Amino acid sequence: MRKHLVAIIIIVLVGAGAALTQGVSPINSARSLLEDERNTIEIVREFGPSVVAVNVIAPLSRGQGFNGPLGDLSDRLRERLQRDPKGGFKFELDAPKQDRPARQGSGSAFLLDSEKHMVTNFHVIQAALLPETNELRDGAEINVIFPNVEDPIPVKVLGANPSFDLAILVPLDGKLPEGATPLLLGDSDLVEVGQKAVAIGNPFGLASTVTTGIVSAVGRTLPSVGQIPISMIQIDAAINPGNSGGPLLNSSGEVVGINTAIVPGNGGPFSRGAFAGVGFAIPSNLLADNLEILLSGGFTDVFESRPRIGITVRNLRSYPESVRQSLSLPDEGVMVVEVQTGGPGDLAGLRGANFTVNVEGQEFPAGGDSIIAVNGQPLEDATGLQELVFSRAPGDTVVITLVRNNEIMETPIVLEVVPRE
Repeated sequence: MRKHLVAIIIIVLVGAGAALTQGVSPINSARSLLEDERNTIEIVREFGPSVVAVNVIAPLSRGQGFNGPLGDLSDRLRERLQRDPKGGFKFELDAPKQDRPARQGSGSAFLLDSEKHMVTNFHVIQAALLPETNELRDGAEINVIFPNVEDPIPVKVLGANPSFDLAILVPLDGKLPEGATPLLLGDSDLVEVGQKAVAIGNPFGLASTVTTGIVSAVGRTLPSVGQIPISMIQIDAAINPGNSGGPLLNSSGEVVGINTAIVPGNGGPFSRGAFAGVGFAIPSNLLADNLEILLSGGFTDVFESRPRIGITVRNLRSYPESVRQSLSLPDEGVMVVEVQTGGPGDLAGLRGANFTVNVEGQEFPAGGDSIIAVNGQPLEDATGLQELVFSRAPGDTVVITLVRNNEIMETPIVLEVVPRE
């Protein structure tokens, strides 16, 4: 009787357990990846190994810091947060040192071609360079670290362009780890608002960090990136200090931008705060347009070595609508205000303003040529004109479309390097 009772109890308990488990889903139930997830994983697997961490060590006087929109780690974080040899992190509560003969900055870069050229932002490596050269300062070092590779690789700066915040790095010994595949440059002119954006970089020293988002806007002009206005790609993919110089990839894994700047959550642009959903990347076409000069080596001062038309202009969109209508001016383009004597614009016959219109105490130059296109490409403002001209070489000819006395004309101009007055 007792054996039968035990058997009945066991059967009841097992049955109850089976009944309970029937309504519970397995913890590790399999789920197919979404197409977008698979795409991101493929991009990271194929191109992630070609994105490197850039470490800069430079002797600094007290009070100096690393320049640039994304800079390096903040003093507070750097003094507290140190990498543990075992791969984790440890906090150190020692008081900060009063004398700091050298300081380390961090950034990102990516492999550009089979010749081992790597692209980064100029501001990432600027502190290590002698002023207006691509030569390292005494005691300065720059090295890169590839993913899953322990040993840093010493590099030198082949070419530097502060005007566009670009630089090219090459290894000192010519060696790179196996498996590093050059990234392909995409056409940033084809980037559309809403398309996928993948950022890979080294934020806060956390190598091979991947974030995704979308392109939020194109054609954003930021005053503190480079030395001249640049039409940037705005993204919401999270980028932070240390991401500078890393690639912005599209869904095909093509580089469409170089991650450069953020608007932090604690204030204005380019401070060292955390990311607030607004990041900016230099368009890949700007890199492509200046690549030949960068690869030729040296320090490129755009204003001294690049051609200009030799004119002073003002954006027509800044004119009140009433002024544009009364003078029959285009809504977009630029008004030629002054023409430098003997410059390309002067030799081509461009005319500057010869009178002004005063509206509520503000003067608007008038009577000069209105430039509305360059080489058939419609012109919106002075930034667009500057980019089109700077992307050419001395001796190149551009065709300017202008409006003069209500007539549309085309004028060829041979670009030359014009000394600044």
